[in-house]
Amino acid sequence: QGQAPATYRFVAHNTAGELRFSDTGPDFLIYGCTDRAIIRLRPIAVVAATRAEGKLPLQAKTNYLIGRDASRWIRNVSTFREVGYSGIYPGVDLFFYGRKDHLEHDFILSPHADPSSIRFTLSGAERLELNRSGDLVVSAAGEKVILQKPTAYQEIGGKKIEIESAFRLDRSQPASNPVVSFQLGHYDSERQLIIDPVFSFSTYLTGTGMDRVTAVTTYANGDIYLTGSTSSSDFPTQTSEQSQWGCDPS
Repeated sequence: QGQAPATYRFVAHNTAGELRFSDTGPDFLIYGCTDRAIIRLRPIAVVAATRAEGKLPLQAKTNYLIGRDASRWIRNVSTFREVGYSGIYPGVDLFFYGRKDHLEHDFILSPHADPSSIRFTLSGAERLELNRSGDLVVSAAGEKVILQKPTAYQEIGGKKIEIESAFRLDRSQPASNPVVSFQLGHYDSERQLIIDPVFSFSTYLTGTGMDRVTAVTTYANGDIYLTGSTSSSDFPTQTSEQSQWGCDPS
């Protein structure tokens, strides 16, 4: 309703950045210490024109009371638990929702839908790579955002049956913008299938701002030492010198 550029229909906030939903796909605004980046998730070969829609309305309202000019304040903005793209691929819906500091999104495949049709890019990243755990690591603005190894499952007889799943990167595309897809094990094509990756914006050692770790080492006694920077005024510290570290808020 005016709190973001007109190309966006919904906005979600996180201490590490912002997620903006347009009808062509979501944009992740990553806030680094000295820079920011926009990562655009864009589906390839969608079945038809997509439209971002709010799902599961909430009672809470959001107000944007920015600046002294009350005529420009935005009040009583509706909120939703989810934002979805119905039919983004043939027989496939895509839904985004938050869970604490994580952003989850489910690809929900109807019976007989082809999971190989799910292909997308993450443009704007400086680098995309798979780590040893099968997570997709997105580097941008001097930060790393983790798209955790996907979990795929089906509900059969009241039980959640996990399906083997992994990311696949098509390196035949430009190295800076490979196509991302999923590799799945055997599943029942007669039933609904859900693929659930998770975006992780922060670690367990964190404050309310943006925290970055540049090096980690361990000692024989089991202690873990790290170095880095933080913009969090409430980052857990032991000395006053440590509390002075952080980003210049200019």
